[in-house]
Amino acid sequence: MLLGLGLGLVYGWAGAHALLSGEVTHVGLVVPWERLALVAVIAVGAGWLASVLPARRAARVSPAAALAAE
Repeated sequence: MLLGLGLGLVYGWAGAHALLSGEVTHVGLVVPWERLALVAVIAVGAGWLASVLPARRAARVSPAAALAAE
């Protein structure tokens, strides 16, 4: 996750610099730490919901009953 955040910041800045910099405007690197923290919290929560809740439901069923249901 940290690698993705770092690469996203670098590539986003590089793309904005390539498109917008020059004689018209200066593109600086500004990191919105609050938004990045919010996105990280939401991503962890979504990952937890997508993995833990179905695993808890699957753990309640015995393997023999799950195979017999097919």
